Amino acid sequence: MDDVVEQARRGRSHLERALPPGTELRGFSTHLSITVPDRGDVRRSTRFIRTYASTLALLLDRADSPGLLVRPRPGRLELCGEFADGERLRVAAAYAIASVRALVEDPSGNRDLELDATTEPSRQRYGAFVGPTAFGADLYRTGRATSLRRRRGGMVTAQEQMEATWERCRSAASARLSAADRRAVDAVIAGSAPLPAVPLPVRPRPEAHRVADRAADRAAGT
Repeated sequence: MDDVVEQARRGRSHLERALPPGTELRGFSTHLSITVPDRGDVRRSTRFIRTYASTLALLLDRADSPGLLVRPRPGRLELCGEFADGERLRVAAAYAIASVRALVEDPSGNRDLELDATTEPSRQRYGAFVGPTAFGADLYRTGRATSLRRRRGGMVTAQEQMEATWERCRSAASARLSAADRRAVDAVIAGSAPLPAVPLPVRPRPEAHRVADRAADRAAGT
C-alpha cells in the first residue's frame, strides 16, 4: 500500500503544480479496482455487498457521503466511494483487497456473515448503489453502533460486523499486504484510530432518488 499512497500523493502534487495560481484542488471520489477471475463477477459483487460493503463504507466514506457504488467488471471488481488519500486510502484499499481475495478464495464461505442488503441500480454505469440505510439504520449517522439486519435473521452492530469480516478476510491478504498495512486496518477496526464517518447531528436525509443521483453524478464525473 505504500506505493498506492505515494502514487496518489505524487499525482495530486503534479496536478497542483499544473494549475494556475489561486486554483483550489479538491478530491472527489475513490475508485478501487481489485483483480478477480472473469467468471462469476455478478454473484461475487452481490456477496461482497452482503458481507463486506458495510465495513468498507465506514472505512472510506464520511458522514455526509451518499454511499458506495459496487461495479462488477470483467476481470475486476470496482468499488467506489468518497475521496481518500494518505492513511485513509491505505486502510480502505487494504480492506478492499483482503475482502475481495477472501471471496475469490472461498466464494461460499462467508454466508454466515451476510447482511440483508437493499440496493438500487447505479444510474450511470452498470452496478449497484449501496446507500447509508441499505442494511437497516443509517450507517453514517450512528457509525459503529448501527444495527444491521442479518440475512439469516437477527441483528448485528456495525462494529461486530467489522470485527467478524476483518477476522475472516485478514489472512487472505497476508501475501499481498504488509504487516504495516494489516496493523493500520487493525487499529481502525479496534477503535484506536478513528473512522472517517464521524456521526453528524441528526437532520433529514435527502429523498432516496436524490442520494442515488449524487452518487451517480460523482461516478460520471470521474
